[in-house]
Amino acid sequence: MEKQPGLPLSTFIIRFWQELGADAPHWYGHIRHIQSGEQASFTDEATLTRFIRRWITIPREEGENHECLSLP
Repeated sequence: MEKQPGLPLSTFIIRFWQELGADAPHWYGHIRHIQSGEQASFTDEATLTRFIRRWITIPREEGENHECLSLP
């Protein structure tokens, strides 16, 4: 996926839901970038942040080696 430059504003709608399974609850999500209309489903933090990083840069704390966002 390539970064989409030139958009001055990025607005996202992110929905999370949990499904109860036999082993443990599992989180799901769906994200939509309002300006482009692009959307994606995700089940993990990496997929979510990869989608967001197409439009914005998420700053990291110095010495931080993990993603800024965290799903339960």
